This record gives sequence, structure tokens and C-alpha cells, in this order.
Amino acid sequence: MQPTAARRAGASSHRAPDLWSELRALLEIHDADFIKAIGYSGIAGNERADEMARAAPRAECLMIDGGYETAARKRGKANQKR
Repeated sequence: MQPTAARRAGASSHRAPDLWSELRALLEIHDADFIKAIGYSGIAGNERADEMARAAPRAECLMIDGGYETAARKRGKANQKR
């Protein structure tokens, strides 16, 4: 895919110009195909996680994720024993 085709596909060279420049240079020496990957749209748990992630910056009080916090504490204790 040529850089102009990437722009037509919606990519903007105005954001992160250094990365676009690097990509263009790499495309000169490598053959690459770009495809749109389907995400997790429509999966209830993922939709809820997305909703929570979008709401978190505006929240005054966030709920603690007990499963994550428990695992993090266990990892912390394991690292202290080393």
C-alpha cells in the first residue's frame, strides 16, 4: 500500500509525522498489506468495559476492581520475597 492510499483510507499524516515518515521509508523496502481488523464490537463484557473506561475520567469516585487488586497484592508480595 502506498502512503497516498493510506491517506485515502483515512490515515492522517498530520498526526505523528515522524512515525508516518518512518512508515513511508519502511514501505519503500518492504511489501506490506494493510487490513482493517474487526474488534470486539457486540461482546457484552467488552462493551461494558469500554463504557466504564470512557466514564472513568469523569467519575468522582471509582469502584475498586477487587479481582485486580487481589492479584496485584499477590504479585507485590511475591516480588518482595525475591
